[in-house]
Amino acid sequence: MAQKKKNNGLLITISNHDRKVAISTAIGTEQTISDYECNVIIDSIIIPQFRTNNYYKGVDKALDSLILLWD
Repeated sequence: MAQKKKNNGLLITISNHDRKVAISTAIGTEQTISDYECNVIIDSIIIPQFRTNNYYKGVDKALDSLILLWD
């Protein structure tokens, strides 16, 4: 999990008003989870779930995928 000294966190930003989703990785996490993988998770997991109003399921499945990549 994220540790301040290792700078290995990530941030999922969801803006309902702008209809945008982003996953930002910290410097220590970039080595494990690429921007490409983040975009794939957004496009294949989050967005399809959000389109069917399954917001919790979209975030939950995205986190599951990110955790698998992180380990």
